[in-house]
Parts: sequence; structure tokens; C-alpha cells
Amino acid sequence: MPSLADKLKSLGVKVGSEIPAPKPNANFPIDSVISGAFAPNSLGETFIHEERFGADYHHGLASIKLQASLNVMSAWAADTRLRDLPIESFAFLDTETSGLSGGTGTFAFLSARAIL
Repeated sequence: MPSLADKLKSLGVKVGSEIPAPKPNANFPIDSVISGAFAPNSLGETFIHEERFGADYHHGLASIKLQASLNVMSAWAADTRLRDLPIESFAFLDTETSGLSGGTGTFAFLSARAIL
């Protein structure tokens, strides 16, 4: 009796190592897709795109509930000083990726948010 692997091979199914890596469809420099500028650093350069959102900003139906967020962070950190600081003294950092596929073509990047 043939194995499942043999049956799949007879149907033309290939294992991942036999499939060539896909070639990118096009090469779009990041600064042609989104506004920003390159800044030099010790490892080369970093592309920086900046957006500013006011305290009344809504993302879809969700608004930024600043004081409620500070109260939650203060309770979580067990530090009451956090809820008394001005919101302008905070920066919110969020690590993102360009996709969930893993491997080549997936880039990690840092998203920073500041309330000004």
C-alpha cells in the first residue's frame, strides 16, 4: 500500500524545499509609497514616517481614552504617579511586522505614537 507521501507525489504535490522561492512582483522604494525621510544611524539609515494625532482623535469608532488609559497603566504598574503625569510626557511604542508569512519579505518595524 503506497504511503500518503507517495500518493501526494503521484498527484504532483511538491514539498516546500522543491518549490522555488517566489520572486517579488515589483520594487517600490518606501519613500514612493509613504511620506517620510531617511535618517543616518550607526548601522546605515532608517526611514522615518511621522503622523501626529490629537487627544480627540478617533480611529474608526474608537476614541483615545487618555485618562482611562493612564489610570489602567497606573494600576497595572502599581505606581500612582503615572496617572498624574501630563499625557504629552508619554510615547507609545508598538512593534509591527509587514506580514505574518515569515521569512524573506517580512520586516519588523517600530511604530511610535506620541500625543502632542
